[in-house]
Amino acid sequence: MRVRVIIKNDQNFLDKIETVLLEQTGLKMQVIRNKTRVREIVRIRCIIAYLIKKNTTMTLLSIGNYFNGKDHSSIIHMLNTVEDWKSQPKAWVKELSILNDLDIALKGYNKNDLINWVNTSDEIPETIKNTIINKIHTFIS
Repeated sequence: MRVRVIIKNDQNFLDKIETVLLEQTGLKMQVIRNKTRVREIVRIRCIIAYLIKKNTTMTLLSIGNYFNGKDHSSIIHMLNTVEDWKSQPKAWVKELSILNDLDIALKGYNKNDLINWVNTSDEIPETIKNTIINKIHTFIS
């Protein structure tokens, strides 16, 4: 069996996700990586797997190993679950909110930085700046 070595940038992301997860939800990564089937934990586990796949070069096997030996097909199921949530946003508001909050926190953005960027950006048409700022207020607490 081949096990892919996690490169330094991937490890930095994993370290950051553990910190952000604790800040955002109060949960330690040990709880998420555990084999529990508690609905809230499973949903957050799906979100974390999705963010890891999206932001690292880790393979499905490596992500599975990170989650205490989950099979690659389990990781595919997690990723597909999040994609399903994204295709039906009204039905999965809470889950998408957690995904959005974690994604933004991992990128190091905060509300004021984003609003300032929108206001000063020459790339965003003036006609939609207020709409974007309203969305930032809606999605980032």
